[in-house]
Amino acid sequence: MSKETTKEMNQFRSEKGLTLIEVLVSIVILTLVLVSFMTMFTQSAKTNQVSEEIISATYVAQMEMEEMYNKSTTGGLQQTMTDLQTTYPDGFEANPTEGKYKYEKESDGYLIRTRIKREPTDNRLVSVVVEVRSSTDTSKLEAKMETKLLWGN
Repeated sequence: MSKETTKEMNQFRSEKGLTLIEVLVSIVILTLVLVSFMTMFTQSAKTNQVSEEIISATYVAQMEMEEMYNKSTTGGLQQTMTDLQTTYPDGFEANPTEGKYKYEKESDGYLIRTRIKREPTDNRLVSVVVEVRSSTDTSKLEAKMETKLLWGN
């Protein structure tokens, strides 16, 4: 090799720049970072959707519970159960001797199941359980609320 050729090769090696491997490594690192962020954004969107569904179902349960509270302050238990049986004839079940009542209704895309049970220690004390399920998948419980109400005037 001549001195001139060696000099040219040394000059070529000393030039600043990126090799193909450096470019590929930087692309891989950038891809990994972008995939991480995309996964985070996707998971965040799913979490927001689930939270929105829970809030909506809880709102429906709260509205039903408030309706039960209103009924408890405005009339007797037997009259209220008679009214509910008239309003929801297909979804109403009653066992007056045990003080247990249950009815179902659909509202806002949800199936609402309400169970009412008179407490044996005090005829005015009533346990109310409201379950909210999706109308499309009734096996999935979306929200549930329980309370005890002092029924009647």
